[in-house]
Amino acid sequence: MTDWKKDISSVFINNEARRVEINNPLNDLLNELKSEEGIHQASFELVNEFPLIWNVQINGKEAQIVEADVALAQRLYDEPYDKTFSDPKRDVTEVLKEILVMKFK
Repeated sequence: MTDWKKDISSVFINNEARRVEINNPLNDLLNELKSEEGIHQASFELVNEFPLIWNVQINGKEAQIVEADVALAQRLYDEPYDKTFSDPKRDVTEVLKEILVMKFK
């Protein structure tokens, strides 16, 4: 039997790494957005750890970003209509840009 303590611990370690992987670029993107004309406020808050969920607010409009949506958008499929995907993933910053546009359009 595998070491059950390490199995449990790795869940929390991986979750924290993923939080940082998404949190940092999201912060950078919103700071960049604040310099745009017409943007008075842009902020976010982590509202749930399991699953990871962020509330994003831009000029009073609010939307949620869920880690599962980011993970799905990062997948690179080998061929159209292929259910398998390759190991390299799309850049998290580019994915977050697409999600922000979709949520705040």
